[in-house]
Amino acid sequence: MIKRFILSACMPLILVSLISANIYKRYDVRSGMSGNCIRSILQDSIGYMWFATQDGLNRFNGIEFTNYGHSSENGDNNYMNIVTICQHYDNNHIWIASTEKLYLFDSRNERFSAFDKQTNDGATVNSAFGMAYDNYGQLWIGTANGLFVYNEKKGTLKRYLHSLSDPYSLPDNHVWVIYNDSYGTIWIGTRNGLAKYNQHTNNFTTFITKGTSFGHPACNEIISLTESSQGVLWAGTWYGGLARFNKETGRFRYYFGEGDTLTIPRIRTLFQRTANSFYLGSDDGLYTFNPTTGECVLTDEEHAKESIYACYQDREGGIWIGTYFSGVSYLSPKYKDIEWYYSNGTEHSLSGNVISQFCEDPQGNIWIATEDGGLNVFNPRSRTFTNHLSKKSNFKIGYHNIHALLYNKGELWIGSFSRGLYILNTQTKKIKNYRHNQTNPYSIPNDHIYSIYKAKNGNIYIGTLSGFCQYDPKRDSFQTLKSLSHIFIYDIIEDQYGNLWMASKRDGIWRYNPQTGKLHNYRHNPQKKNSPCSNWVIRVYIDHKQNLWFCTEGGGICRYHYKQDCFENFSTRDNLPNNIIYGILDDQSGNYWLSSNRGLIRYEPQSKRAQLYTVEDGLQSNQFNFRSSLQASDGKFYFGGVNGFNAFYPFKLSVNKVRPTASISAVYMHSPDDKISRSKRVPALSGKITIPYQVVSFDIMFESLSYVAPGRNLYAYKLDGIHKDWIYTNKHNVSFLNLSPGKYTFRVKSSNNDEYWSNNDCCLHIEVLPPPWKTIYAKIFYLLVACGFTYYLVRLYLHKQQIVKQRKMKEIEQIKNQELFQAKITFFTQVAHEIKTPLSLINAPLEAIMEMHEWNNEVESNLSVIQKNSNRLIELVKQLLDFRKVDKEGYALSFRQTDINQMIENIIERFRTISLAGISFSVSLPEKHLEYNVDEEAMTKIISNLLTNAMKFARTQIMIMLDEHLSAEAHILSIRVRDDGPGIPKDECSKVFEPFYQVGNVSNSGSGVGIGLSLVRLLVEKHNGKVYINTDYMAGCEICVEIPHLEKSISMEHTIFPVFNEKLTSDEEAESSSYSLLVVEDTTDMLEFLSKNLGSSYVIHTASNGQEALGCLEKTTIDLIISDIVMPYMDGFELLKIIRADNMLCHIPFILLSALDSVDSKIAGLDYGADAYIEKPFSLHHMKATINNLLENRRMLFNHFTTVPDMSYDQMLMNKTDVKWLNTINEIITTNFTNEDFTIDKLAGEMAISRSNLQRKLKGLTGMPPNDYIRLIRLKTAGELLQKGEYRINEVCYIVGFNNPSYFARCFQKQFGILPKDYIRKGEQAI
Repeated sequence: MIKRFILSACMPLILVSLISANIYKRYDVRSGMSGNCIRSILQDSIGYMWFATQDGLNRFNGIEFTNYGHSSENGDNNYMNIVTICQHYDNNHIWIASTEKLYLFDSRNERFSAFDKQTNDGATVNSAFGMAYDNYGQLWIGTANGLFVYNEKKGTLKRYLHSLSDPYSLPDNHVWVIYNDSYGTIWIGTRNGLAKYNQHTNNFTTFITKGTSFGHPACNEIISLTESSQGVLWAGTWYGGLARFNKETGRFRYYFGEGDTLTIPRIRTLFQRTANSFYLGSDDGLYTFNPTTGECVLTDEEHAKESIYACYQDREGGIWIGTYFSGVSYLSPKYKDIEWYYSNGTEHSLSGNVISQFCEDPQGNIWIATEDGGLNVFNPRSRTFTNHLSKKSNFKIGYHNIHALLYNKGELWIGSFSRGLYILNTQTKKIKNYRHNQTNPYSIPNDHIYSIYKAKNGNIYIGTLSGFCQYDPKRDSFQTLKSLSHIFIYDIIEDQYGNLWMASKRDGIWRYNPQTGKLHNYRHNPQKKNSPCSNWVIRVYIDHKQNLWFCTEGGGICRYHYKQDCFENFSTRDNLPNNIIYGILDDQSGNYWLSSNRGLIRYEPQSKRAQLYTVEDGLQSNQFNFRSSLQASDGKFYFGGVNGFNAFYPFKLSVNKVRPTASISAVYMHSPDDKISRSKRVPALSGKITIPYQVVSFDIMFESLSYVAPGRNLYAYKLDGIHKDWIYTNKHNVSFLNLSPGKYTFRVKSSNNDEYWSNNDCCLHIEVLPPPWKTIYAKIFYLLVACGFTYYLVRLYLHKQQIVKQRKMKEIEQIKNQELFQAKITFFTQVAHEIKTPLSLINAPLEAIMEMHEWNNEVESNLSVIQKNSNRLIELVKQLLDFRKVDKEGYALSFRQTDINQMIENIIERFRTISLAGISFSVSLPEKHLEYNVDEEAMTKIISNLLTNAMKFARTQIMIMLDEHLSAEAHILSIRVRDDGPGIPKDECSKVFEPFYQVGNVSNSGSGVGIGLSLVRLLVEKHNGKVYINTDYMAGCEICVEIPHLEKSISMEHTIFPVFNEKLTSDEEAESSSYSLLVVEDTTDMLEFLSKNLGSSYVIHTASNGQEALGCLEKTTIDLIISDIVMPYMDGFELLKIIRADNMLCHIPFILLSALDSVDSKIAGLDYGADAYIEKPFSLHHMKATINNLLENRRMLFNHFTTVPDMSYDQMLMNKTDVKWLNTINEIITTNFTNEDFTIDKLAGEMAISRSNLQRKLKGLTGMPPNDYIRLIRLKTAGELLQKGEYRINEVCYIVGFNNPSYFARCFQKQFGILPKDYIRKGEQAI
């Protein structure tokens, strides 16, 4: 009776297993395992799962497997067929028992080491089947050749064997299993009984059943052992089933052995699942055994035919089941949270997997509409299905694609995809079908029905592919709302105000009030945030708080607010995992459950917190179906998808509160030449890693060791020194590129599927090695080299400093010499400038005296000597100033093609006239005249100074030789000057060209200042040439000048053209007596001299500076100004600028008289508007000629203007300012020709000047008073009018303001020398 009860009790459980979905997650070689035969399982102290296979050891982190010792790694003939594994007591190693050897595996460094320890008699461990540690840290190893005990601390290995003569020895040498119970007792399962090790006596007590079991001899071959939570020892046997061992009596009680109603052969593993249930892993599948009731059933259909070798429970409560052929199965601790029902092809399962809608009847049955299997009814209590497409069904719907359901008063309303509406009477089993009829306006509007809804007043509404209608029970017909005749109505619901809300695909949301007939459409508007989130609305739902919700395809969800008549939208921007939402339900805690195409979402709108459930949590798939959701009367949720449906109680969903361990497993290093597949993998469980300098990037692999839903585990990491804050991610690796050498600490923490984070973060200490040339040894070497190099540099620096110091001393000496030279030259220059004015006062009066010819011969001879030496002194001053100019930077020569032969002849001729008696000149010139681009003035000075120098030392003869020779670069002009004097010592030849140097042994040393040859050298160097003394010439001194042929160039220098030095005729002197001159000079003698010598020809006004001159100009009419430059208070330049800027004075000619003879001074004077520049000392004749020419030009201007009958001006003789001034006054005069009131005062007023200034200005410009000038302008205007020929003479007379034509004609003839009629005739002849 007991056996039959056990079997009958098994049937409901078996049936449930058939209709329920697969609750296991399977891992095998397709998942990355090295083999499908799993013989042993353990979880290490970190949290990794380890699996012993016939092809090596596998480690699992929840995401991927890592294989060790498999055939592809060690070669096909050298792989590990592992029987069992055991965790080492240090938690860092694992004992590996293979069919060949025993290995110790270093899980941190991922290395195997063979256990080659021997006993005292030389025995080794081979063919191990079981291992266990005792409470003293000794490892017990069961093999086919006895029992071994390894004491690792003492390093000893001991073996126990069966002995026929010793009853306290092992019962058999073949040991299958070793177990350490809760009391620390070691139990050994052998091929011939159970043995207990006695610690105190070091022997064994054997327990063997000698009787029968179920009519067969009892089986004593123990292959598995476990202890229950009550302390009971259970044993799995080879063929005798399950045995319960009584430790007190030493007897066994057998279950399911041979002869029993249920026989379970070879129970290889025992595992206590709960307090009242065990898992029995056998060669005939996995069984669940209740030791209290004795019930034993197949755990599930999936493992019904499997050979189960291992069962293990991890720290989260997950069950791992190792099979012989099919890998390992994982049973989540949350497998009961969410039920999964699907079609498995059996009669009592679902008829289809694509679930479209649910409906609950009053009995609590759930009616299920599918798109691929028709109609089903589910009994939640018995968990059975009835399929209405089945032949055995009392009533059936002959169409498989159903989209809408409604249970109403014993009738089930069924909306099909294309066959209209069915109404099924669940009592009478009768079915009525309604179809669309185009000829009948009261038929349903379309045969594609998607929603059926019953309002509170009992009215039934139907939504179709193209329209919305209401069922009329009296007429058994349908009333279609024409306004929605073309709208796809997907879902319908009634709110608390009696409004019908309809979800429409493509056309948004519709609100319809049946009582008022009002219809309103809400559409998505991107410009309005409070509009619906999408026009593709799938589901409309009212929660427990009467809030109205809409699910959309692509926009998320939205909630309607009645008071504001607006929508509040929730999308991925509000932390939703996805915007495609198919269904919605809410629980009592305020959470909303949303089905989508990415899983099931639990969402809190207030906090916007979302949690995503996926297939890892037991969902049918991540893809759910449209509107397929229901909350049953008992609070259970139903969600349909494309692979069945899920059912669960939201408040019963468990939370995984086991905090995971974060682990860093490996680092993948990438060198520049490596491919990704060849990247080097380095274990990282040790917590330290070294990165070679060749590695350019590396990937750190880390895991969250939680296996419930590994895909939902989260991570946070940071690299100290690089990241300030934690970086959160769902990826389990991170890459680093080109990390600088140094030491780093990488930290990671992780969470499980329910976001419970690890208590501690895992650390990896990373040392990035520098390249050899950047190591500490290299740096020491570099330091030594740097020190040596620094020492060398210091020595070199000190040496250079010594050289620099010496050079600086020389430079200081040179600077001092240069300063001394500059002081000399400055002193001489200043003295020269001071001498020039006295020289002018000597030379000019002397010149006047010599012209009188009233002296006797002796006096005239003395005066001639005075004049000669005065000229000599002037030459010396000019030579000194020339040297100063040439020595200054920026001095430029003006090159032009010059005949050198002719130049030398002219110079020689001049020197012959002044040479001393007894000295002859000879010249050697080439027949062909040499023409070179030189500065003619500079060349003249060069040759003149050479001849002057020769004249100082020559006794009887001076010779100058000119020739040309060709060098490697250009033609060279050679000039040599010889004398027959005493010559120059060789040691002084290089010094004679230095300023102020004079040869010490000459007798005529006082004849010069020593700058002549220095000036020669400077001028020759300006021509890119050289000058030297020919030391080979012994008959005197020979100075050689060599100048290369230069390309023709034009120097844009300011040129001051000299005024011809002509004497005034008596007529001119008489004519000039009417002119007034203003002489401005601060030197009294010079002022008196000029006044005396110019006073006979001009009216002289004087001033000692610029300010006095301006005062004089305000009172007196001046025709010409002579002014010195260097004066107190206001110099000549400033005076010149003021005059040229004044319209009333700018016409006055201006002569600058100065001792400043530099080109810059001359250019500045001309730029300021000077008409002439005369240097001191000057020639009185030169000055008089200059004054006469300027005044004559002014007189010519007057004559031209007054004798020509037109308004033209001589632009060469008048500046632009004066022309503009005259044009202005001419315009005023012509405007007032006929104005009888026009006077001189009015003209001055128009010109904004006084009458006297007007008269003075006109007199200076035209030589005429205002009245004469006005009459002249009248006549000139008349001349222009007559020339045009547009008017007759009489008309022109009146136009220009004359009243009498005959008077006009006389005036015209007097002014221009021609009558008006003749002037007209002359113009016509010219045409």
